[in-house]
Amino acid sequence: LSQSRRLNGVGAGRLKSKALRPNTNGGKTPTKKEKFSIPDQVARFANAQKTKNARYLDITTVYDGSVYKGKRVLVVGASKGLGLELIKELSNSGADCVATCRKSTPELDSLAKQVVTNVDVTAYSSMQEMAAQIKEPLDYIIFNAGYFPDVVDNLDSVQDAEAMKQIDVCALGPLRCVAALKGAGHFSFEKKPKMIII
Repeated sequence: LSQSRRLNGVGAGRLKSKALRPNTNGGKTPTKKEKFSIPDQVARFANAQKTKNARYLDITTVYDGSVYKGKRVLVVGASKGLGLELIKELSNSGADCVATCRKSTPELDSLAKQVVTNVDVTAYSSMQEMAAQIKEPLDYIIFNAGYFPDVVDNLDSVQDAEAMKQIDVCALGPLRCVAALKGAGHFSFEKKPKMIII
């Protein structure tokens, strides 16, 4: 094998994901060709404003919601915040929305084709009940439920209980969701809805 193939692994050059592609410059600062996102969200936004990055500042330049027209989309965690905004956008794009939440609101009821309440992503039995209430095939599943505590969590102040709750909701929640939907027949070799985890 050539030296570059040995260093980068067989087939590494064929990877489609930039995030998975191995670093080929020996760990040096990324070149313009290998530019990475700024991890600090505030700094990233300021940079987008400074560089007049229309793609970042105006989603309408890159987003076309027409792909969701007539599609059945399940949004897990849809009663407020980003989940409710997703339902609004999907509904405006012509999607048939299935919204799940602990408790619904009049606004959510008016936007979604179906609202499944009393959903607790930390309980598999609750996810099974949710899946059983969904009667029509799904095209997309967006797992938006999350838990982000407002605590200081670092090596000087470890918050074990909050970290475990976050893992239970944000990591195990999607697994419970997929398992419950598969058990209810929404996933199979024939039925393959696309899954998005936020």
